[in-house]
Amino acid sequence: MSHASVEQILGKAILDADFRDSLLCSPEQVLAGFNLTNYEKYYLKRMDAETLDQLANLLIERDMQWRGEISSNSFH
Repeated sequence: MSHASVEQILGKAILDADFRDSLLCSPEQVLAGFNLTNYEKYYLKRMDAETLDQLANLLIERDMQWRGEISSNSFH
């Protein structure tokens, strides 16, 4: 398995909105640039926009909390 590629794709999908949109709209094209097994491709293609957006927002909130821009009470 190519865990490093999966981690790279997930990280980029969470942090880069343009990459996330491309992955969701054209997964075959985006995933073709990575060394992935058919199993990994299958599951990465099943990701949905809502989940990726939630993860991205969570990271943004945590970063802001770490920087002291919002309080920990802001999390639900």
